Amino acid sequence: MRLRNTFQPRTILSRDEVTRGLRALTWEGIASTGFSSLTTSTFLVAFALALGANNFQIGVMASLPFVTDLFQIPAVWVIERLRRRKVIVIITWFISQLLWIPIAFIPIVVEIPSAGAISMLLGLMAVRGILNALANCGWSSWKRDLVPQNMLGSYFARRLSLATAVGVILGLSAGYLLDYWNSGEGGIIGYSCVLLIGLVFFGLVSPVLMASIPEPMMPPAAAPRTSFIHAITMPLREQNYWKFLKFLMLWGFASNMAIPFFAVFMLQQLNLPIFTVIAVTMLSEVFTVLSLRLWGPLADRFGSKTVLNFSTSLFLLVLMAWAFTVITGGHPLIVPLLIVLHIFTGIAVAGITLTVGTLSFKMAPQDQATSYLTGASLADSAGSGLGALAGGSLAELLAERTLTLDSSWSSLFRSVKLDSIQLTGYHLLFAVAFIICLLALWTLQAVREVGATRREALLTAFMTSLCTGFQWLNPTLDRVFLAISPFSCIEPVKETRREIHTTINYFGNAGRKPTQIVPAAICVPEKKPPPCMKMVVP
Repeated sequence: MRLRNTFQPRTILSRDEVTRGLRALTWEGIASTGFSSLTTSTFLVAFALALGANNFQIGVMASLPFVTDLFQIPAVWVIERLRRRKVIVIITWFISQLLWIPIAFIPIVVEIPSAGAISMLLGLMAVRGILNALANCGWSSWKRDLVPQNMLGSYFARRLSLATAVGVILGLSAGYLLDYWNSGEGGIIGYSCVLLIGLVFFGLVSPVLMASIPEPMMPPAAAPRTSFIHAITMPLREQNYWKFLKFLMLWGFASNMAIPFFAVFMLQQLNLPIFTVIAVTMLSEVFTVLSLRLWGPLADRFGSKTVLNFSTSLFLLVLMAWAFTVITGGHPLIVPLLIVLHIFTGIAVAGITLTVGTLSFKMAPQDQATSYLTGASLADSAGSGLGALAGGSLAELLAERTLTLDSSWSSLFRSVKLDSIQLTGYHLLFAVAFIICLLALWTLQAVREVGATRREALLTAFMTSLCTGFQWLNPTLDRVFLAISPFSCIEPVKETRREIHTTINYFGNAGRKPTQIVPAAICVPEKKPPPCMKMVVP
């Protein structure tokens, strides 16, 4: 009887029940994110490469979680009919986590490297993707109904911060263990050990914690009851939400053309040790933790769309820098450059991840949350899956291609010919992704959010928060943020010329008066914008 009550939706939740539910939801986020740090991104890419994967297979593997999200369409029907999200989510999520056991045993039961090992990995990951799609559909609307609307940004920022901090620790520990195994005779068996240890202590804890989170009763369906086709296409008929879906699809396509291949680029082309690759990746996660505490309150204050516009612009600069890492080549500066890129990647991705989720929650009507949130997830998944496949195919196609950029300077007194820049392989891939990301950022401008403020107000508050919040790290770090921030508000069409002109003036003044501008920006009262911001806001 007690077990049945545990899985029974509640019509009314008391304040104490909501508080306990939010606490359990935070711990669940720590457990699931901690295990995800051992099963996604750099770790999974290195595992696949050890099994014998090529670029196209890496793209296929990266696309599987997104392609299988199409199974959220029947999941919507199941949830709307049964109206028991907690039961559906926990069962499917638990089975999905158990599938990591056969994945961990692939190096033991199959000869490696081989096509059979990769086929088995891709097959098991596809089954996991289907189960995750069934679970995520109900999980999103469950969380949406549980967390109060007035604290969506700040709560999820805090939850993601704590979860990411644990993920960083686990990721670094796994990297050290893998380098230790690879230096000995164990080799790829180290991946299996990391997977099994993480599953026992984190992966299987997640569904247990889910069971302690209360499920609010789903709002009654709008009368008369709409058909399944009508419900699933309803977000497409709402004009503003349709614009948001177009942005999600295009941004997912562009960003996932490049993101899955950052680790491949560092492991294969730069020949960096796996611990170094995981370390710089975890550095990105550290700055995600730090900036999430900044993005959450800013999203609540200025609007999710304004913060999303700001953070996507910053990501564009990072992606452009990835395309030109060829300039450093094998130079010792490549590792410091990668550190800087991952720092700003963490800051940008934190803002994008947080605001995409909160904007989806805000724009979804309460009585139709499942359909709208599923539509947003499907749009992002379709774009991301196609982007990963396109990235894998393009990486293979461009492997033998080279784009040479020649430049020179001529005047009345002298002529200077600069060294040629050759963009090959992954660099061309990152350049193509950058161009498509520009188009995605342009589509975001058409989305409207009630209560969103202009980006100039956000930029002022963002700089003030950085000056006060990051000063304890290092005064030099503050100067880096002050130097880069004007670019992060560049918009791709109408205001690009004005922003570039403003930024050039900023750097010119900063070069003439470095001792006056930077300290004045650092030592600024909390509610007064830094003096340097007067040159940024038109």
